[in-house]
Amino acid sequence: MYVFLALSVIGLSRSCARHRKPYPLVLGVLSAIGLLTGILFLSQTPFAYVSLAGLIGASVWDLMTKRSCAVG
Repeated sequence: MYVFLALSVIGLSRSCARHRKPYPLVLGVLSAIGLLTGILFLSQTPFAYVSLAGLIGASVWDLMTKRSCAVG
């Protein structure tokens, strides 16, 4: 799990360097921290699911941002 979270945050940061919009990266980092907190420290599944949804949302947002920068 740690490796996949690191890969997703690294991918978002590399993408942020290309399109210069930090908001998907910020959401991804906060969601990754929330996911780790929800699983390791709080042991609350709903908190982890919400954080996972935020990480997926950050990836989709990043993809849309990347496509809009390629078009415009």
